[in-house]
Amino acid sequence: MVKRMRGVLARLGIFGYERVEPAIIAALATERPLLLIGPHGTAKSLLLERLAAALGLEHRHYNASLLNFDDLVGYPFPTEDRKELRYIQTPGTIWGAQSVFLDEISRCRPELQNKLFPIVHERRVQGLALPHLRYRWAAMNPPSIDGDEAYRGSEPLDEALADRFTFVVEVPSLQDLDDDAQRAVIAGRGAEPESGDRVRAAVLDARAGIENARKAYGARLVEWVRTLAPLLTTAGAPISPRRAAMLFEAALAVHAAMPDAQVEDSALLALRCALPHAAHGIPLKSAVLLAAHAQAWAVTEPDTGDSEAAILREPDPVRRVALALRHKRDASVFLLDAYAGLADWERQTLAAALFPLAREGVELSAVAFESLANDYAGLEDTRERRMPLHRSGPQFNRWKRAATAIARLPPSEGALRNLLYVLVERQIEVDAPEVVSRYREWHALFAEALAHAA
Repeated sequence: MVKRMRGVLARLGIFGYERVEPAIIAALATERPLLLIGPHGTAKSLLLERLAAALGLEHRHYNASLLNFDDLVGYPFPTEDRKELRYIQTPGTIWGAQSVFLDEISRCRPELQNKLFPIVHERRVQGLALPHLRYRWAAMNPPSIDGDEAYRGSEPLDEALADRFTFVVEVPSLQDLDDDAQRAVIAGRGAEPESGDRVRAAVLDARAGIENARKAYGARLVEWVRTLAPLLTTAGAPISPRRAAMLFEAALAVHAAMPDAQVEDSALLALRCALPHAAHGIPLKSAVLLAAHAQAWAVTEPDTGDSEAAILREPDPVRRVALALRHKRDASVFLLDAYAGLADWERQTLAAALFPLAREGVELSAVAFESLANDYAGLEDTRERRMPLHRSGPQFNRWKRAATAIARLPPSEGALRNLLYVLVERQIEVDAPEVVSRYREWHALFAEALAHAA
């Protein structure tokens, strides 16, 4: 027996979408472009078709992989005076549509993608307004990247086109669903009676709640987005100014669609459903988004002091450690966070730059101090050591590059000389000039921070 599922979309016979449902309702409430990404057979098309029916829309469904432009606009013919073109319309042309669904958009020919761009972004085609068009929806399989053959032919979406979709929602596959949702999907059923009324009511309620959310949380969400932007850049997912504004509006709308939730939780859902990177082949790990969100949200706490806010807002993890030291804050958490994201040679270099300065007078947790000390161990060992080298081996080439850099160092930089030797001894692949540059930068950074704190 199929258990009755909660949620507006479940009443439409679409199961397992509860986690992303507020984002979809937010897209309907704002009438902003919506892109669904997911494996085949995950009810993307079925969802949008049933939403169009529930909302009573004049709907068009186009398969973008097979689409010709004439299918959209009709066949052109000149007027009698031959001064302009008109289009012979059919039941499938776009002119009277209230909602448009561009299926398989990632399989669309590049030249046609360019023609779809103004439809999604401006509600225009061939420079002509589409006054009836309210909803622009699209769907695609995950793009094939790095030789992945899972969806050969599903190309990363043009970045500019992807950036025009306010909501980019990755939908769940069967294995992502809980037991009850899996059973409901397998058993299958149509929309419940009055499900259309419930969809319309949810959309109207969310639309009415957006301005209330703006008044209550707008200022904080502005700071949240402002702080998130550099953190996302550091994570390899930069956002455009347009996307920053979209993310703000998405957060307001998602919260309006889930008013009983904490705004921190609705903002996180908006973040997960309002970034375009998955569409152009840069999937973001959930843990990365969660960490960036947590840090940005902490900055916006009303009782966050100026110094703490400055530390949390700093996107560079090593500079965050220096700021904590400068303001006499416990740097343990920031140090461990920096360690987690650094390469082996960077951790060694960080230890070489910081440990001699911090081992006296800087309070660190036992775990943070041990991490730093373990990487520093051996850097002060001045005993003569021998390393077997073979001219044809990679270790010899490492040593040759390091020796060239060591020969250029002044006698006062013995610690740096020893760092380069230890990196070679530990068979850590490095660019010696980069190690020298990074060590000097970090040593000066920490020295200045501790001098200011003294």
